[in-house]
Amino acid sequence: MTTQLIYTLLLLHIVICITYVRTEQCDIIENMSCLCHTSFNSENEQLICHNQLNDRINSSIKLTDKVREKIRSFDSIHLTFYDQEMNINAMFINELSYLFPRSPPLSSSLLLHQGKQKTKLSITLSFPYFLQLNFDDYSFYQLFPEQSDYTTSLTLELTSNGQITFSSMALNQLTVDQLFFHSSSLEPYSFEEVFNNTNIGELHIEGRNFNIQFI
Repeated sequence: MTTQLIYTLLLLHIVICITYVRTEQCDIIENMSCLCHTSFNSENEQLICHNQLNDRINSSIKLTDKVREKIRSFDSIHLTFYDQEMNINAMFINELSYLFPRSPPLSSSLLLHQGKQKTKLSITLSFPYFLQLNFDDYSFYQLFPEQSDYTTSLTLELTSNGQITFSSMALNQLTVDQLFFHSSSLEPYSFEEVFNNTNIGELHIEGRNFNIQFI
């Protein structure tokens, strides 16, 4: 009985160590409140930010001067915008590329050498309350490099019932391994109009009126 208890406590300690995450407020993006999450082994860095209702993102997101001086890298970034009206300009989130890891962790390189799955580099953009959301040409132009040591993933959560306007080349030249597209509707646009001239490995479209996967 004592041996079993010791074994259980040891397992619990291991699980706690593996799943432990250090969380701290961090000054990363202008006009956004951010939390930085670091895994116990420091191999996983996650950035979660949201803008306040009175802090509008006027043209594109900008890194703070503080983070420019000493760049931090994240392999998971989730930004939530509470604006009711937003215009996503050309290269709106392009500066996020400065937060990408310059090389995968050593353990990830070893897994890749062994033929196993690459580490994921993911970005999630959430727009939960928009009334009007406009995507200009080249909104995500060259966000991810064409060749990457990571599996790249982009999630667009357009879950409000507001109106969405896509320019003819909004996603033009977007290169990404996985795109998850959540929207109540794509109307009045056709599939070709939205996803023309993109390089997407896997496309998952979910919404009230559709549920489509292209792999």
